Amino acid sequence: MTNSAHQGRRVEWRVRDYLIANGYDVVRAAASKGPADLVCFKPGQGLVVSVKRATAPPPAERAELLRVASLLPGLVPLVAIGLPRLTFRRLLGPGPNQWEPWAPDEVIA
Repeated sequence: MTNSAHQGRRVEWRVRDYLIANGYDVVRAAASKGPADLVCFKPGQGLVVSVKRATAPPPAERAELLRVASLLPGLVPLVAIGLPRLTFRRLLGPGPNQWEPWAPDEVIA
């Protein structure tokens, strides 16, 4: 595994651990080639999450994540960016500015 792959996996684990601490059950798609790296559920909410180390995904990847999220009512399409600090963006559309900040509804214990 390359150093870049190790760094990406560490960011995925960080995002996974954060969401678990906020009450989600998380499924990680190891070596994901699809639109979502993580699929997360808790009562009343589901997330499909694309995890990126430092930059947002390109428009085609955002569009595909939105498409997948639209398959089930209520799924929230998120991009998690790990550096310089962990941030979440709820996608509203495929464009570069079509997102809003997102935070879980629970505080980490």
